[in-house]
Amino acid sequence: MKRLVVRALGWLGTTAVLAISGGGCGRATTENAAEPPVLVSAVRPVRHRFREVVRVQGVARAKDVVRIAARVPGPIEAMWVEDGDEVTAGRPLFQTDREHLEHQVRISEDAVRVARAGRREAEAALADARAALGKAEADHARAARMFEQDGAIPLDALELAVMARDRARAAAERASAAVELAIAREQQAESALAVAKRQLADSTISSPIAGVVTRRFLRVGEYAAAGTPVLQVESADRVEVVAWLAAPLHGRVVEGRARLRFARSDGGVAEVPVDHVAPTVDPRTRTFEVRATLTRAEGAPVPGRAVDVEVEVDEHEGWAVPSAAAVRHGDRATLLLVEGGRARAVEVRVGAEADGLIEIHDGLVESADVIVEGRGLVRDGDPIRVVQGEHAR
Repeated sequence: MKRLVVRALGWLGTTAVLAISGGGCGRATTENAAEPPVLVSAVRPVRHRFREVVRVQGVARAKDVVRIAARVPGPIEAMWVEDGDEVTAGRPLFQTDREHLEHQVRISEDAVRVARAGRREAEAALADARAALGKAEADHARAARMFEQDGAIPLDALELAVMARDRARAAAERASAAVELAIAREQQAESALAVAKRQLADSTISSPIAGVVTRRFLRVGEYAAAGTPVLQVESADRVEVVAWLAAPLHGRVVEGRARLRFARSDGGVAEVPVDHVAPTVDPRTRTFEVRATLTRAEGAPVPGRAVDVEVEVDEHEGWAVPSAAAVRHGDRATLLLVEGGRARAVEVRVGAEADGLIEIHDGLVESADVIVEGRGLVRDGDPIRVVQGEHAR
């Protein structure tokens, strides 16, 4: 509008000149009259801290999610929690097939008692065999002396004594082996008892973490195979906000340096450092995952909720001018500078754009006056008059 007014005033002035000068020289006067300047405002570049931000939609989810399965197969006999119940670490949740497992423990305890009695019997038999061996060895020694000294006994009697000694030795060895076997059977029975007791203990499943029961996959009376999930517990305190970014940003988002910003549950804004960047890009979606963790006390959103996330990819300082002063085309832009009372177009390389400012990488000196207001009314070389000048802001 300013240009239109100035040009209109200029036209009226020219008309007045024509009226005074007469029609004969009117054409020459119009052609030589100076084009009236366009009123503009200009600013100089300033230093500005740019934050490169990507806006995506993410999701909040519990940091720790545990699907709790039965360790011992069998029907679910008891369940002590419902959906939504808060649990502490170590709290019992459900139990499978306890009656059958208690019976197995009793059978194993009986087997241990039988094995211990068998060991004691074998040890007694060993003691008896060793006593018999001692008697047979003494009889053999006496028979040998009598045969060697005076021939008081016949050779046949000596041979019978030798045979009795050897039989006693074999009997003692058998008794010793029987004791070893009894001990092994006792140990085997004790191991079976320990397994039965462990299975009985494993039939009661406790929560490994503190959290909230979010799902029940099976009910009381249903059969739970070993490893089949029965309940799902999610951590009550720690929540992670997850976002998926485009593949070109991979390598630029760095754990600990990049930050996520999103609305807290109390209405404020949380700013949390990224603590996980996926090492690879998903070939199907061409995106990669980033995560940041915070606690409920820090205003973590409710797990499962969609979250509008700002990912701060980079932060740096550079020279900047108002975005309205630039006509951008890719990584280049055209600016109009004030130079000798005229507009001069220059092309510069630009970078980040934020807060109404655009970053200038090169092609512009710090002291240049860049046209902002009135920029759309002038072209390269047009006369101008600066009515306001200040630093970019």
